[in-house]
Amino acid sequence: MVCSLSTPDCFFISNNDITFARGRRLIFLKGTISESNEWYHHSTSVW
Repeated sequence: MVCSLSTPDCFFISNNDITFARGRRLIFLKGTISESNEWYHHSTSVW
């Protein structure tokens, strides 16, 4: 959606989209890190 930033509604919407995308990325990164830690502990406990 392309619109001028001078329109408050459009700015509000794009700001929300950016925040939402950032939140999703943080959740994804946290999930990946915890999965890696789990895999690491599992592989070390095998030895």
